[in-house]
Amino acid sequence: KFIKRDELDNRATLLIKWTFSTFVWTYWATLFGYAIFYCFGVKTLTPYHCLLSYAPLLTMEFRESRNTYYGPLGFISMRFLFDAPLITTGMILREVVGLRLFTPFASILDEDIVQGSMPFPSDVKTLVEKYNVKSVINMCGEYPGPKNHYKKYGVEQLWLPRVDTTVPYVSQLREGAKFIQRRKAEEPNARIFVHCKGGIARASCM
Repeated sequence: KFIKRDELDNRATLLIKWTFSTFVWTYWATLFGYAIFYCFGVKTLTPYHCLLSYAPLLTMEFRESRNTYYGPLGFISMRFLFDAPLITTGMILREVVGLRLFTPFASILDEDIVQGSMPFPSDVKTLVEKYNVKSVINMCGEYPGPKNHYKKYGVEQLWLPRVDTTVPYVSQLREGAKFIQRRKAEEPNARIFVHCKGGIARASCM
């Protein structure tokens, strides 16, 4: 469900992304579960540990609504068993293999706004040169963004962190709107890139 076809994808690249994502997610959850149980004296690794990969999906499924924020266990499930493997997979595929896990990367809405998925270090140059981006609103609580590369290319970022699959606070949306107004006054000919992980929910709210 998370893997969508990019315009440059073929069967081989889709297979690579699917295989790598499955491998990283399953093994990540298995080793995470093993580490926790090891702390409680259970030192045997069993096939049951891999069932922990379903924890974030169940966390999302049994939540009352998107307006309900996660408790401590839900937050841990989402941050360590959902965000961490997906970001790791996305980073390696993009920076090492040259493929993009989260697509589409960027969609031009108008002369002011570009909306998309999380950018990795190699994407910053593309944002600046192809999309004329000078400002970024990052809605990812799980990813601070490629700050060093933003600094290198003169891009200013506003980080408004929210947990994935939850709605932003109204105060964050207001802060984001003020940031857009300020940056458009400072850089009237440039665009603002608004993103979350997949560029679907939190970015759309903003």
